[in-house]
Amino acid sequence: MINNSTTIRDLHSEHLSHLDIGEDDPRVSMEIETGGTVTVQFAEHLRFHRERGLPAGIVDNKGDLTEPGRKRIEEHVRGLLFKESRIDPSAIDVDSYFGDEQGFNVTMRVTVPDSTPVLEFYRDNAWPFIATLINVTDPGTFNKPYLFTDI
Repeated sequence: MINNSTTIRDLHSEHLSHLDIGEDDPRVSMEIETGGTVTVQFAEHLRFHRERGLPAGIVDNKGDLTEPGRKRIEEHVRGLLFKESRIDPSAIDVDSYFGDEQGFNVTMRVTVPDSTPVLEFYRDNAWPFIATLINVTDPGTFNKPYLFTDI
């Protein structure tokens, strides 16, 4: 169980689900590596966005994310995360996945001191990343740009 005194060092080599970090959204996970490198991942399915209508070139005729589409999403997400949350664009990667449903993962990878409390890392780093992505992947979020409007 993570509490106020749990540090990054305490969780080396751990993969934490959304429930482990107190996040309601199952699209979120976090992995802590030895040396203080923390990876936060946000997975987004494409089905809803395809049904809504995607800009040309994002997916192919089978509905799979294209490489040019992935690059456009990555560039746009990096800009949004920097603008909304001041997250360093070089810490962000986007890749496609083809599990039960096609989609893409947005990954933030940062290194922090081992002594950093996990809840502090979550508040200062992970939550701004997660909140921004939740907001921009929902076209109904008030006062936030929808991810697929401007790419």
